[in-house]
Amino acid sequence: MKSQMSIEFLTGVVILLLIYVVTISVFSNYIQTGIIPAERGKQICYRITNDVNSALIGGSGFTINSSIPYTINGDEYFAFINPLNSSLLTIDWGDSQFSCSMNTQEVSIIFFKPCDFSVNNVDENIILSTVSSDKLEYEVGENVEIYGGVYLTNVNLLILNEDNEVLKNETLDLKNISFGEIESDKGFRYNWTAEEEGKINIIASDIEYKNLYAERIIYIS
Repeated sequence: MKSQMSIEFLTGVVILLLIYVVTISVFSNYIQTGIIPAERGKQICYRITNDVNSALIGGSGFTINSSIPYTINGDEYFAFINPLNSSLLTIDWGDSQFSCSMNTQEVSIIFFKPCDFSVNNVDENIILSTVSSDKLEYEVGENVEIYGGVYLTNVNLLILNEDNEVLKNETLDLKNISFGEIESDKGFRYNWTAEEEGKINIIASDIEYKNLYAERIIYIS
């Protein structure tokens, strides 16, 4: 009798453990596909707006070098200032968006994709300098359109391979660039053809205002 009860008890424990494992697996999958992307989008939005607010508090001459993830759970995304309310920053990924507010409407920023970027207080104007490309992965021989802003004078664009060898070193004039309703007259565009495989580092910096700086990594296969 005791032996039978022990077997029944162990069987019950095994069934409960299986139910637990299945439940955790389903819940984990839900977290990964549902909650985490939304929370990740919020974190990125708050990260950028906190940097902007810190630069505002820091006063003229204050600079923050910052970085955000290149994807949200593997999905590419972009950020932009809401054209209807310039104190709102919006993160857009897939079919989702999240917006958060900044403590100023005097922010110079355009549409951009994730990169290492700088936030600068130049005479009480907040300037967020970025460099972007349409995607993260390209093939050899494919055209790479590089664009960015905001800068104040000419831009030095440096393209390095994974051995830090210089592939391009160009000085670019600022021009007006637009993305739908979003425009900036302090941006640049540059077309470059990928000619070798590997990790490519793209660096943009203002010729005169050295703190206006951004960096983006892409991959060529």
